[in-house]
Amino acid sequence: MHFDDPPMYRHIDGVEHACSNVHNVEARKGRAGAETRIPRVKPGEQVTIAELAGPAVITRFWLTLDWPSKSPYPGSMLRNRSVRLVIHWDDADATAIDVPIGDFFCHPLGYDVPFENALFANPTGRSSLCHIPMPFRRRATIAIANDFDRPVTVFHDIRFMRGIEPDPDDGYLHACFQRTVPDRPGPEHHILPRVHGKGRYLGMHLGMITDRFTPLEWHLASPRFYIDNDTEWPSMMGATLDDFGRASWVYDMPYMHQDSGLILSRPFADGGGHFGMYFYHRRDPIYFNRACAVAIRPKVTLSGEHLLAVLREQPGLVDRLSLPCTVEEVARRVEAGEDPWIDCGRRDDVSSVALYYLDQPDGRHRLAPQDHRCTTAWQWPADDANTLRAPC
Repeated sequence: MHFDDPPMYRHIDGVEHACSNVHNVEARKGRAGAETRIPRVKPGEQVTIAELAGPAVITRFWLTLDWPSKSPYPGSMLRNRSVRLVIHWDDADATAIDVPIGDFFCHPLGYDVPFENALFANPTGRSSLCHIPMPFRRRATIAIANDFDRPVTVFHDIRFMRGIEPDPDDGYLHACFQRTVPDRPGPEHHILPRVHGKGRYLGMHLGMITDRFTPLEWHLASPRFYIDNDTEWPSMMGATLDDFGRASWVYDMPYMHQDSGLILSRPFADGGGHFGMYFYHRRDPIYFNRACAVAIRPKVTLSGEHLLAVLREQPGLVDRLSLPCTVEEVARRVEAGEDPWIDCGRRDDVSSVALYYLDQPDGRHRLAPQDHRCTTAWQWPADDANTLRAPC
């Protein structure tokens, strides 16, 4: 039986809706409220919050950590990046998901911004909700690992349908977190390092801390998709980030749609900014049969004449950009009447989560240590992360 949503009016025999939460951790039938268990995860500890028997499909995953009443949580950005969601499918040796909870649940750069899209939501900025279907065949083991410097209390609500046998072609959900802290202009950011197998690339959450010393446009990078046997050149290259998100020339005004959005747009008066986006391929699926990799390189594209004018005004900017040729070569070509377009690599701090289905339950990624994930950057972490609101 396939697990696509049936019509609301249809009853399906043999399928049972179940829920694991603090009132019924084991999701036992007729036992909700008989016992309450609220995990408290100490620094350096990993606690299993749910172990679900299959075959089944998770249809809704809600999670929140302790908050001091209605007050902002001190250090919420570091907590969102330090505490990890860890999931094993079918008793596999390697985790399929081991990523920071904030980045997985689309809290860009750890900001608790209220939003809603087709796959994730954060209704008030204080909780996390995922509606991605997650099929498994034998067992799902879901844990919280605390790399934060304070204990965290975990409240969860995982709803799933028992009695649904996944089809042979139904994949396991995987997630990969990556962060590139640049030590030079123009490094490539690997959103999804190459994975092997058959599956579907579902989308990404992307956070950017833009270079405060580069006042040029930050949004001109293009995601590149290497499918199956691609090597030097990809099969598909997305438009610049504004157009890739269907915004067309708008890269600083927040927006929120089902499958793309710029839900964090925070430029700073003294340069640079914090930006958070999501891009899903829900209605335009990207399938792969043997392998898949996704990458992006922060850059700005300028005409040769424009580049020379910028460098005359700000000569030091040449050290913040990587150019494919010398400035003298650009000047020579402009004088010859060519006026070439030049891709200039930027020095932006990029973090991402890639979401994809794979035909194997074992994971393929190693998560970077907490000190790399949480390396301080320009205005990050921000003290007022809880005060920002999402676009309407």
